[in-house]
Amino acid sequence: MVAYINAYKNLFGVEPICRVLRDHNVPIAPSTYYAAKKRQASARQQSDERLLEVIHRVHRENFGVYGVRKVWHALQHESIDVGRDQVARLMRVAGLKGMTRRRKVRTTIPTPSGVSSPDLVRRDWFQDAPDIVWVADFTHVLTREGWVYVSFLQDGFSRRILGFTVSTGKSSELVMRALEQAVSVRRRTDRRFVADGVIHHSDAGSQYTSLAFSQKLLDHGVNGSIGRVGTAYDNALMESTIGLFKSELIHARSTSWCSRQEVETATMRWVRWFNCRRLHSSLDYVSPVDFEMAYTQAQAMRQSPRNPTAASPTARDSRFGVLTTSPTLDLLIQTLQRIRSPDPQTMRNRERETHQALLDMPLQMLSQGPMTTTPGIHHFHHCFPGPLQGRRPEDPLEVLG
Repeated sequence: MVAYINAYKNLFGVEPICRVLRDHNVPIAPSTYYAAKKRQASARQQSDERLLEVIHRVHRENFGVYGVRKVWHALQHESIDVGRDQVARLMRVAGLKGMTRRRKVRTTIPTPSGVSSPDLVRRDWFQDAPDIVWVADFTHVLTREGWVYVSFLQDGFSRRILGFTVSTGKSSELVMRALEQAVSVRRRTDRRFVADGVIHHSDAGSQYTSLAFSQKLLDHGVNGSIGRVGTAYDNALMESTIGLFKSELIHARSTSWCSRQEVETATMRWVRWFNCRRLHSSLDYVSPVDFEMAYTQAQAMRQSPRNPTAASPTARDSRFGVLTTSPTLDLLIQTLQRIRSPDPQTMRNRERETHQALLDMPLQMLSQGPMTTTPGIHHFHHCFPGPLQGRRPEDPLEVLG
């Protein structure tokens, strides 16, 4: 009632409002209103106000797509002890909601003349380790300049996006550049990495069945895998990621996209956030990069001669989607807990590092070979303002985490 009077007192005055309310069996005296205004906020109200500011920040920093569940998990990562129902109540009061998906539009157009590979995955994306199964697909985005096509390649184990390209055409080059990026990303951390034996799984689109793409797979030693025609479930993992991309980025804005460059710049930011910060329920609410880091450390502990569980038999764990021993699973969970940063200052430092990496992207992309010469990449400095002159280009794929 106090909030109602506050909203209309400048228009009608306090006493007339109280008089009308009293005539409608809502008795409230002006003195009661003024007493309530002078009364100090309760401890619960003060706590809610402080927590609401944090909830607003978490929701804003994650593209405004988190619902109650992920906002609550994000607060747990920051060591903020709060109940999930309290988060739901405050988000309801603040009008904050998670993003929902729209209906999917069909973009896969198979060609009878393409080279069709067998389905080597059979919907089993949850493999033992990274770089066993890569899934790929592309989607379209409508801009004022026309249609723009965005291609993705993702690791089936960690959900990490290893490559993406944005183009105004949907030729085989669109999907081949994503494959080249994925190989380059893996070679950043392991110079000896080779893609021999990796399974590249996609739908039966003409880009993935083309001779040019098939030859690119052979050049890298990658095994091609294609799902059945007309069955989206055979590539459901990548379809799910593209659905997140559409709902969390493309459809989240109220205005239309202007150009291919604008879509490419926004996709860079989203992929960086998706790989390094987004909480994934299938990964026990950690990011793909942190999950891979935890897996690497857990494997190192298993292989250590001091670890008595190194030779233990393995068993499948459905929660993480990995083959591991129970003691090793405990090590993995412990490592995940260690790499989570409960310190908000550390989280802000990571955010600044992310922004710095995005500022460095123009010179990084221009300084490399034809793989990174995406059309319009030299205009990135207009989207990421800052002094770019004099910086040493380092890694063109830093945005991929």
